[in-house]
Amino acid sequence: NYTGLSYYIRHNLTCKSKYCVYLISCTCGAQYTGKSINCMHVRHSGHRQEIENLSSELGQHFARCGYDKLSLQIINCVNEGEDLALLMLEGVWQNRLATFQVHGSLNI
Repeated sequence: NYTGLSYYIRHNLTCKSKYCVYLISCTCGAQYTGKSINCMHVRHSGHRQEIENLSSELGQHFARCGYDKLSLQIINCVNEGEDLALLMLEGVWQNRLATFQVHGSLNI
Protein backbone atom coordinates (compact mmCIF):
# COMPACT_ATOMS: atom_id res chain seq x y z
CA ASN A 1 0.00 0.00 0.00
CA TYR A 2 0.99 3.63 -0.33
CA THR A 3 1.66 4.22 3.36
CA GLY A 4 3.39 0.91 4.15
CA LEU A 5 1.70 0.83 7.58
CA SER A 6 -0.13 -2.06 9.28
CA TYR A 7 -3.24 -1.80 11.42
CA TYR A 8 -4.89 -4.05 13.98
CA ILE A 9 -8.59 -4.77 13.35
CA ARG A 10 -10.42 -4.49 16.66
CA HIS A 11 -13.76 -5.99 15.68
CA ASN A 12 -15.01 -9.45 14.75
CA LEU A 13 -16.33 -8.69 11.25
CA THR A 14 -17.83 -11.09 8.72
CA CYS A 15 -19.62 -11.04 5.36
CA LYS A 16 -22.84 -10.49 7.35
CA SER A 17 -21.51 -7.32 9.03
CA LYS A 18 -23.30 -4.03 8.30
CA TYR A 19 -22.29 -0.38 8.72
CA CYS A 20 -18.71 -1.21 7.80
CA VAL A 21 -15.73 0.48 6.23
CA TYR A 22 -13.74 -1.84 3.98
CA LEU A 23 -10.57 -1.89 1.93
CA ILE A 24 -10.33 -3.40 -1.55
CA SER A 25 -6.78 -4.09 -2.72
CA CYS A 26 -5.32 -5.13 -6.05
CA THR A 27 -2.09 -7.04 -6.42
CA CYS A 28 -0.81 -4.11 -8.54
CA GLY A 29 -0.91 -1.93 -5.40
CA ALA A 30 -4.07 0.09 -6.11
CA GLN A 31 -6.55 0.32 -3.23
CA TYR A 32 -10.09 1.55 -2.62
CA THR A 33 -11.73 2.39 0.71
CA GLY A 34 -15.51 2.25 0.86
CA LYS A 35 -18.44 1.96 3.24
CA SER A 36 -21.65 -0.03 3.35
CA ILE A 37 -24.81 0.02 5.44
CA ASN A 38 -25.74 -3.35 3.91
CA CYS A 39 -24.23 -6.75 4.67
CA MET A 40 -20.75 -6.88 3.17
CA HIS A 41 -21.58 -9.82 0.91
CA VAL A 42 -24.33 -7.69 -0.68
CA ARG A 43 -21.96 -4.74 -1.18
CA HIS A 44 -19.28 -7.00 -2.61
CA SER A 45 -21.83 -8.33 -5.10
CA GLY A 46 -22.38 -4.72 -6.16
CA HIS A 47 -18.67 -4.32 -6.81
CA ARG A 48 -18.69 -7.48 -8.94
CA GLN A 49 -21.46 -5.87 -11.02
CA GLU A 50 -19.34 -2.71 -11.38
CA ILE A 51 -16.51 -4.84 -12.76
CA GLU A 52 -18.80 -6.64 -15.22
CA ASN A 53 -20.44 -3.37 -16.34
CA LEU A 54 -17.29 -1.18 -16.17
CA SER A 55 -19.51 1.27 -14.28
CA SER A 56 -16.96 2.80 -11.89
CA GLU A 57 -13.24 3.49 -11.53
CA LEU A 58 -13.00 0.36 -9.39
CA GLY A 59 -14.91 -1.70 -11.97
CA GLN A 60 -12.75 -0.49 -14.83
CA HIS A 61 -9.57 -1.14 -12.85
CA PHE A 62 -10.40 -4.75 -12.04
CA ALA A 63 -11.73 -5.39 -15.53
CA ARG A 64 -8.18 -4.50 -16.69
CA CYS A 65 -6.20 -6.20 -13.91
CA GLY A 66 -8.55 -9.16 -13.42
CA TYR A 67 -11.13 -9.99 -10.78
CA ASP A 68 -8.79 -12.62 -9.34
CA LYS A 69 -6.44 -9.79 -8.28
CA LEU A 70 -9.08 -8.32 -5.91
CA SER A 71 -9.06 -8.83 -2.15
CA LEU A 72 -11.55 -7.31 0.27
CA GLN A 73 -10.95 -6.67 3.95
CA ILE A 74 -13.44 -5.17 6.40
CA ILE A 75 -11.48 -2.72 8.53
CA ASN A 76 -13.91 -0.97 10.87
CA CYS A 77 -17.57 -0.50 11.75
CA VAL A 78 -20.06 1.68 13.61
CA ASN A 79 -23.38 0.87 15.25
CA GLU A 80 -26.32 0.33 12.91
CA GLY A 81 -28.14 3.55 12.15
CA GLU A 82 -25.10 5.79 12.67
CA ASP A 83 -24.96 6.97 9.05
CA LEU A 84 -23.04 10.19 9.68
CA ALA A 85 -20.49 8.37 11.84
CA LEU A 86 -20.02 5.81 9.04
CA LEU A 87 -19.47 8.57 6.47
CA MET A 88 -16.90 10.23 8.71
CA LEU A 89 -15.15 6.93 9.46
CA GLU A 90 -14.87 6.20 5.74
CA GLY A 91 -13.14 9.56 5.24
CA VAL A 92 -10.78 8.88 8.13
CA TRP A 93 -9.71 5.56 6.58
CA GLN A 94 -9.46 6.99 3.05
CA ASN A 95 -7.01 9.56 4.37
CA ARG A 96 -5.19 7.21 6.74
CA LEU A 97 -4.66 4.62 4.00
CA ALA A 98 -4.09 7.24 1.26
CA THR A 99 -6.44 5.49 -1.18
CA PHE A 100 -7.05 8.55 -3.36
CA GLN A 101 -6.12 8.69 -7.06
CA VAL A 102 -3.46 11.29 -6.35
CA HIS A 103 -1.59 8.48 -4.54
CA GLY A 104 -2.14 5.99 -7.37
CA SER A 105 -5.24 4.37 -5.90
CA LEU A 106 -8.92 4.30 -6.81
CA ASN A 107 -10.83 6.74 -4.56
CA ILE A 108 -11.70 10.01 -6.27
